Amino acid sequence: DLRDVVALGAGVMWTLQVDWFYYLIFPSLVWFSRRHWRLLLVILGGVALYQGLLHSAVSLTGNMVRIEAFLAFFCSGMCVGMALAVVKDRFKEWPWARSRTASAVAILWTLGAECFVVPHWGVRESALLLPPFVLLVYGNDFFGLFNTKAALLLGRISYSLYLLHAIVIIVCLHALRSVVNIASLSAPAYWAMIDRKSVV
Repeated sequence: DLRDVVALGAGVMWTLQVDWFYYLIFPSLVWFSRRHWRLLLVILGGVALYQGLLHSAVSLTGNMVRIEAFLAFFCSGMCVGMALAVVKDRFKEWPWARSRTASAVAILWTLGAECFVVPHWGVRESALLLPPFVLLVYGNDFFGLFNTKAALLLGRISYSLYLLHAIVIIVCLHALRSVVNIASLSAPAYWAMIDRKSVV
């Protein structure tokens, strides 16, 4: 039942249905990534599909909402990652990207996006994360932060935490409802609690 899937995933769009769809199209993504003109074609095609759904007169519900969200993720995440991999392969070295100045620029850019951009998930908003991501790909460690033992450990276990965090959050919220009125919590208190439960 789709309602059970939504409940298990805490309402997020990444379900097994989306997962299967991604792995089915993965071979074609590999084929597109091997020629620059093919890669450009799939990026433009993905953007066109997303924009078509975004501005469609048809009201999107159910799985169509999930498809729209997947296309946004596809355009702003996967295709950009593929394009950046091609760029990194061609231009292997960029010494400035690993400098302290680049770290400061990346941090200020990220803080600016966090403070002044309306929180919304889409291609435009995701594109704002591209400059810091490019610097990370070229080896920037944010003043050594990403080279610490804690950061390296988190990198190794992050996917496992990702797979478990929704279930942990749901179980903890169900347990807390008997002693805490979750709906009455302020936004900072709610997100502080959620963040702690995410890493249990």
